[in-house]
Amino acid sequence: MSTYFLYVGTYGEGIYGYRFSPDTGKLDPLGVVGKIAAPSFLASDRDYRHLYAVSEAAHGNGAVAGFSINRETGALTEINSLSSDGTSPCHLALD
Repeated sequence: MSTYFLYVGTYGEGIYGYRFSPDTGKLDPLGVVGKIAAPSFLASDRDYRHLYAVSEAAHGNGAVAGFSINRETGALTEINSLSSDGTSPCHLALD
């Protein structure tokens, strides 16, 4: 039985993770797996080794952060973070 990780950006304390089983449709919550202020839009690379998130922080500039994905646990480790040079960034695109 295969399982996948599902990541949800929120305007809360971080990125939430779930383990998803397509065979049963079951989602098992993992809790906050990546710390970033007010993450909204998420995007992964095509190999699912990295996850990128925008931070729509309420005060100051927004940011874009990159995380490595632990393929065993689903945990995210921040690699870097850069200012978006503006407030409330909304989308990401990977090339």
